[in-house]
Amino acid sequence: MKTKVLIPIVAGALLFTGCSNDKETASKPTKTEQTQQEKTALNKVSIKNVGDKRLEVKTTAEGKDLKYAYSVYKDGKLFQKIPYSSKKELAYKLTKSGDYRVRVYVKAGKEKAVAKSTELVKVTKS
Repeated sequence: MKTKVLIPIVAGALLFTGCSNDKETASKPTKTEQTQQEKTALNKVSIKNVGDKRLEVKTTAEGKDLKYAYSVYKDGKLFQKIPYSSKKELAYKLTKSGDYRVRVYVKAGKEKAVAKSTELVKVTKS
């Protein structure tokens, strides 16, 4: 009988203490929210065919100490992988005709990479 009375009292006390009017505490982000705000964001990738001689890929991303990797696809198949570096732009020399697309990977530290692909670019080598 005592436990049946005690449970609603304890639950009410917990509910009451959890509802705070402290605006300063309420406006501060939690650790989870802060971590999510600091995550890497890959905003934009663009590709430009420069005279059928090279592809120029530019990346716009947000985050700290970012590393970039690139996968070059030719005619829908993986053609070449370029490992992670601090270079947010890629100048890729073209040697063969085909339809090219580049997938850009961006990460910070040990964080999971985010990726985005460029538009398809047609290259005609003479």
